[in-house]
Amino acid sequence: MALFESYERRIDKITEVLKSYGINSIEEAEKITKDAGLDVYDQVKKIQPICFENACWAYTVGAAIAIKKGCRKAADAAAAIGEGLQAFCIPGSVADQRKVGLGHGNLGKMLLEEETDCFWDYSGLFPSYDRERKDAEAELRRRIVRMQSGELSRIGIGMTACGAPALKPILKELAASREFLRNIRHYCGCPAYILYGAYLDEAELLYQIEIE
Repeated sequence: MALFESYERRIDKITEVLKSYGINSIEEAEKITKDAGLDVYDQVKKIQPICFENACWAYTVGAAIAIKKGCRKAADAAAAIGEGLQAFCIPGSVADQRKVGLGHGNLGKMLLEEETDCFWDYSGLFPSYDRERKDAEAELRRRIVRMQSGELSRIGIGMTACGAPALKPILKELAASREFLRNIRHYCGCPAYILYGAYLDEAELLYQIEIE
């Protein structure tokens, strides 16, 4: 029985990444993590019991890479784990092309770095938006299992994936909100930006907030 979903479509790329760090197989990657006192598979299952098998093994591979690279800081380990996540993206898929795995790792790295002063969560200001976002995410997760390939369409100023609304309309609303801008100006001592996109270098600038 295959270790995880779409094994045949993923394993060649995974093996290539592992061998670049002197690791011959996923089983060897698991041994490296366990020898370091980590049961990554079990940890992932405890955090999200309904996750796919490939998630457990992707984090196992990422942790083994972090160990091989000698990471001693959480931020560096997060970026290395992102390499493991990227290795599990099916070649040619949207996730592969957009480097989603590396993006997740680098986001974790950014949040863990001491230079990062804050991470803004606007959901408290707009609870109805937060509820709508969660409903949209739930609908997206319900539909995603039936998708054969990525589906993305533009409707007005917003984007939808599998028919579920993405966050761009919400960000547009926030940029027009005096309360939101007042709070941003209160907490920031320098100009702030509202961006939409998976990666900063490709993100669309929706609004620039000048500090008065």
